[in-house]
Amino acid sequence: DEDLHNVLRQLRKMTSGNKANTSNALEWITVELKRVFATDHANSETGLDLAILTGICEQCGKLGYEGPVRDMCAYAAPRLANSTPRVAVQMLWAHVKVGLSDAEFLRAVVAYLCEHLSEYVAQDISRSIWAFAKIDWYEGIDFSAVCDRILSQADKYNPQDLSMTLWGLSRLIPHISDRSRVKMVFERCGYVALMHAQAGRLNPQDVATILKSFGRVGIKHDDLIQACQACVAQFASKFSCEDLTSAAWGLCKLGYHDAVCCDAIARQLDEHLDKYSPAQLSTCLWALAYMGVDLAAKDPELVDATATYVKSKSFRFSTADISTIFSAYARMGVCDCCAIDALADRANLINSTTGLGAQDAAMLLHGIVKLGHTASSSVMPLIEEICDVLRDNLSSLSAQSISLCLWSFVRMGQVEDYSDLVEDCAKKLRDDAPELAPHCLSNSMWALANTSYGDAALWEELAECCVKQVTTFCIHDYANVLTALAKKSREVPTLKDSFTRIAAMLFVMRVDDENCSCGKVTKYDLGRLRWSFRETGMNNSPAWFEGVSSAPAIHDASLSPMVVLDGVAEVDPQPCTGQCPHLAPRMVVGGGAGIGSFTRMPSQDTASDAATNAGNKSVLDGLTPSNMPHLADPSRYLTGLSDWQQMLGMNGPNAAAPGGSVESVSPEGSADEQHQHQQQEQQYYGAGPEGSSAAVPVSVKNTFLNFEDQANMLAAAGRPKSI
Repeated sequence: DEDLHNVLRQLRKMTSGNKANTSNALEWITVELKRVFATDHANSETGLDLAILTGICEQCGKLGYEGPVRDMCAYAAPRLANSTPRVAVQMLWAHVKVGLSDAEFLRAVVAYLCEHLSEYVAQDISRSIWAFAKIDWYEGIDFSAVCDRILSQADKYNPQDLSMTLWGLSRLIPHISDRSRVKMVFERCGYVALMHAQAGRLNPQDVATILKSFGRVGIKHDDLIQACQACVAQFASKFSCEDLTSAAWGLCKLGYHDAVCCDAIARQLDEHLDKYSPAQLSTCLWALAYMGVDLAAKDPELVDATATYVKSKSFRFSTADISTIFSAYARMGVCDCCAIDALADRANLINSTTGLGAQDAAMLLHGIVKLGHTASSSVMPLIEEICDVLRDNLSSLSAQSISLCLWSFVRMGQVEDYSDLVEDCAKKLRDDAPELAPHCLSNSMWALANTSYGDAALWEELAECCVKQVTTFCIHDYANVLTALAKKSREVPTLKDSFTRIAAMLFVMRVDDENCSCGKVTKYDLGRLRWSFRETGMNNSPAWFEGVSSAPAIHDASLSPMVVLDGVAEVDPQPCTGQCPHLAPRMVVGGGAGIGSFTRMPSQDTASDAATNAGNKSVLDGLTPSNMPHLADPSRYLTGLSDWQQMLGMNGPNAAAPGGSVESVSPEGSADEQHQHQQQEQQYYGAGPEGSSAAVPVSVKNTFLNFEDQANMLAAAGRPKSI
């Protein structure tokens, strides 16, 4: 023991101040420990004093000395039962700090923790939870007992202990069965953190860690989050790049989109762009984009700077960084082809050298498709490589990744080209459906509804999962799920029961902008819901639909490509059939967070001429350019006037009544009527590759439209080009 004291004193002397001696210190401490461990006293029943050994271990952990830490932990593991919580905690901390995860030592620490939990104080628990979360170790831990101990000690936690504990629990929550106990911990610790925030005791790292932890578990503690948000807005310049990125991510996940806070984050990003790593840049851009910050409009110079950063440092981007920044650019409507191609080349290089993992491949495909940049010479080969990776490793994908793949294939409009992958994804989804988050579940429903895959058992399983999760749906989830069920209930009548049970929730609860997790409640989503009600025979819709939002329907073009004619009339949209002539070739718009098309569907009620020619017409069906002066000038259109009228549902074969079917022709009618309908179809859709008419390129923001096209499109809808 005296030797250990001397070793500790000498180690501190050698490593204090003079960094040049650290390499000599490592060699020296390694030799000294071997000498001490070889003594008779060290191997006796009493053994060395673990308290002194812990001091040496902690010092070596700070210095990153992996070998000595490993040796000391191996010596202490069988002797922990007779030690103190401080010994177990400090050795665990040093063990994890140098990157070790020895199973035997960790099991010994967990056994000691479970037996002596009542002796652990706040700092002991916070360090232990942090260390276990750092290496994702959960085997043998009684989390219910740990949560109870945290609750009993919550008032004694300082800000750092609080943030470490919350961070650790948020990382380990997938392995914790008693989620209600974890929620109690977050709520109780949230009030303690709020007191620290009000007293000004939270530093930037604490604020960022708390926001990220609450964002990861999805628990909203309004007073605390607002206090942290105000702290970010006021002291953003004192946050490091990593802390600011974590804070932005947490606020975005929790749905707190304060404009002042977002501007402060964007300003710091602009001022210190070169200091951000690719992971931090992509995450920060993603968070700002999904918090509704239109950087393309507010700060185009920053967008250009990020594109320059991407092009110059693309070699540093990982696949996760690439998919994240693709998603951010798609949300903001930014399509810098050079930057995107540079990232695609980087992904191709990663695939050719180390190979893409299945999870990374799924994320990349999703990001590329969301961006819509699928036709370049760099991206097309990457998509093929991604599909090959998915074919070989589909069984290893999580349920969420399967959902992303399904959505991507359908959104690309290439279901037939990748029919084998679509079918395999659908089969795997049947087993993994209960694991899907609400948003992924609704996206999967939308995607499958736009394919010919009709496995009744799968649809019934998905519908049952939706019924169980309906209380967690936002308005976009309701729209995706109900339109999918309405469409598929023609083939699988048993789905109508699930439809009724899900739709009933909309009549007893209100979803508005404040509690919609995906942003605004859009008229587009309400239109899809009305269509699904009519399709299944429901003649009314919830009363709150009428005044749910005063915002224009094009409040976010990336979510709702929907036309409102300045109060004159508005389109009541139908779900996309997957054969929309207005879209860029092979690209389907729909699904996701309420993305859809302008496609009108013919009515099923065609037993008579009156039903064919009248029916429950759209509000636009009777409008013509003669009574809408702003539509009178054909020169303002990208294509012919008839194409725009067709798109807006004013006339033509598809200006049908609500309650529509996805079939392209009426099931009944005379031969003359059918012949006339076919002629109209050829005139509108084109007779084939040679005679096809120009398609109106309506899509997400400027993914497929250039700025002039967008201006012309808005002008055709009666909006000034200045918009």
